[in-house]
Amino acid sequence: VNTEYAEIERWIREDYARDHASVDVARMLKFNQLIKYDSYMWNYVRLAPKFYKEFLVQMAKEFQAALDAGDFSLDDLKPWKRANLAVILKDPEGWVDEHPSFATDGALGRAKYYASVGGPGVVAAFLIESLRG
Repeated sequence: VNTEYAEIERWIREDYARDHASVDVARMLKFNQLIKYDSYMWNYVRLAPKFYKEFLVQMAKEFQAALDAGDFSLDDLKPWKRANLAVILKDPEGWVDEHPSFATDGALGRAKYYASVGGPGVVAAFLIESLRG
């Protein structure tokens, strides 16, 4: 999945950018980061536990680079995603150690986790979104 998103980003910056305005390129880069977050977290829960740290370290590097490049902002993410990514960016290996069952906790377990990193407003937003399906 990391290689796929690297190619998407290369395509946006090089191929798409040739024929589109910089504002359109910026929108595509931002959108790419938003869907990339969802894809990475979806893939994370499918990994064997022995790969969690390696994956999150790479994820943190990629998202920090995108933030540094101005491709998106944490504020572009939904509240619980923003809170989660902020914690991952600070210490991806520590995140795995502190949340070893995140992949298997289900919606209720994740809501509890989001409360710990983002407070009740984050949990409410997460639960409302989860109920919408």
